[in-house]
Amino acid sequence: MRGGVNMQTALRLLSIKQAMQYLGVKSYNTFKTNYLNEGLPLIVINNSKKVDKSDIDRFLNDHKVSEVKS
Repeated sequence: MRGGVNMQTALRLLSIKQAMQYLGVKSYNTFKTNYLNEGLPLIVINNSKKVDKSDIDRFLNDHKVSEVKS
């Protein structure tokens, strides 16, 4: 365990760039507007911004819709 973060947790933490790749988002502004501003949690450790992969999965699951209204 290093700095209070165990190895399993460290493997779940993604950089902003990695989180964007995981989501298939190319623009930071799109990531910020559509994900961070809509409630995706951001973890800040010593000025290093990380996103927990399980938070991304939960966020996506919470935003599923059964049908798209036109």
